[in-house]
Amino acid sequence: MTDYLVIHEVGKPIEAIFKDRLTFLAVDISDATSIIFIFTKPSGNIITRNATFKTNGTDGIARYITKSGDIDEYGIWKLQGKIITSDGEEFSMETKFDVLVARLNV
Repeated sequence: MTDYLVIHEVGKPIEAIFKDRLTFLAVDISDATSIIFIFTKPSGNIITRNATFKTNGTDGIARYITKSGDIDEYGIWKLQGKIITSDGEEFSMETKFDVLVARLNV
């Protein structure tokens, strides 16, 4: 995932890495039956989206590809991934990313 997205950007991957809370190493999430991304917009409104494994889940990475209407506010967004397994629920650490009004020319 890049450090930023542009408002209304479509087709961009957003990723969450599920890590062990003590070692901070990625954990195997391949037994997840559901992956949900919880986005908190700059306004405080929350949206959820169904995500998938980036590969097969053994790397601990889940991914969502933005669709039309998803990224509709500029500012600092928060993301937390949630998986559901036969053992219950687990959450990724919360991350933040910027949504810009226009692309940076760097």
